[in-house]
Amino acid sequence: MPGYQEIYAKALPLSAIDNPSQTRFQHLPMRLALYSLILLGAVLLVLDLAKLIKGIAPPEKPVPVKADPTDQPASVTGNTDGHPDVAQSLALYTRAIEKSPNEAQPYVDRANAHTANNDYAKAIADYDQAIKLDPENTDYILQRGTLYLGSNNPDQAIANFTKALEINPELIKALAYRAITNFRHKKHQAALDDCLLMLQKDPAFTDLHTTIAQCYKALGQNDKAISHLKTYLESTQDPQGKQEAEALIKEWSGQPAQPSAQP
Repeated sequence: MPGYQEIYAKALPLSAIDNPSQTRFQHLPMRLALYSLILLGAVLLVLDLAKLIKGIAPPEKPVPVKADPTDQPASVTGNTDGHPDVAQSLALYTRAIEKSPNEAQPYVDRANAHTANNDYAKAIADYDQAIKLDPENTDYILQRGTLYLGSNNPDQAIANFTKALEINPELIKALAYRAITNFRHKKHQAALDDCLLMLQKDPAFTDLHTTIAQCYKALGQNDKAISHLKTYLESTQDPQGKQEAEALIKEWSGQPAQPSAQP
């Protein structure tokens, strides 16, 4: 199964978005992590995207830039908890930028250190510079989009995901990011458009049917919503997913729900 499917199905809940406590999807890690949030090997270890997109798993730590041995700090893991010393890392990457101001990678490395320090504004500024130097790099653009999400700026996040798609229309992870962001902010038509496009590109991406159903329901197209839930039921092997889909079909069809079994 492609990794972007892994992200998506656990990023967007099957049960009602306004009552996420009803669904286990709320608490599971986002499936996109296996495919897309490794983006640059960026440090998102402390980026609190959970406020906007539940459970994004962190990518790997960035690969340090190569610098002269005399430029290396005495230790970049001096903290007792084993995490890199952010101040030392920032100093190292700043020296690398001073040596190679026309290379994008040192700016990206410093942006990752700023991210680890919860300073998203400075991280975005460094990505701005990296993108000026390498404007076709969709990884940089997507990473800047996730930082805008962490800064509670979904419009700018969507603009970055859209820019990445303009460069590479086949970039399904950018579609997935944009769909998730739009869905979480109740822009259901925009989310639906991206989900349908992803399904067209990858018909085996069957978990999308649950999000498509939610979008149609929010847009008042109940029959289409139920139809996509039925398609999901025919394709999924997930027992709990089936149970949730069946419950929604009954609810949306006006049928009484089955009482829960008493212990």
